[in-house]
Amino acid sequence: MSDIFLCDNAGNRVPPGVASGHPVLGSGRTINELSPVLDFTISVESGASYLIMVKDRSTSFGVEDSTIEANVLWHMPAKTIRVFTIPTGYSALHWRFFTPNATIYIVKLET
Repeated sequence: MSDIFLCDNAGNRVPPGVASGHPVLGSGRTINELSPVLDFTISVESGASYLIMVKDRSTSFGVEDSTIEANVLWHMPAKTIRVFTIPTGYSALHWRFFTPNATIYIVKLET
C-alpha cells in the first residue's frame, strides 16, 4: 500500500485539509468581499506558511498587484483548502474575486 502526500506551493509535504499543521493562536482572518470592488490586499509574513480556505466563490491571488493578469500566481476554486508558503521577500497577498459575496479564511501555521 502506498501513501499519498500533499504539497504546498513550494513542494513541501503537508498533511491533507484542515489537519495541515498547527495554527498560530490569534492569526486567523476572515475575508468577506461583499462590495463591487473585487481586488484587495492583505499583509502576510515573508517565508511563513498559511492555510487558505475558500468558501463559496473562486479566487485568484499573487504576491504582486493582481489587477495585472501576469502577476496572478495561483487560482483556488470554491470549497477548496490549500497550504501556501509565502515566497521570501514578499509581505503581501493580492486577491481577485470573480464575483461578489465571497469568503476566504486564512490562518498562519507554525513552522
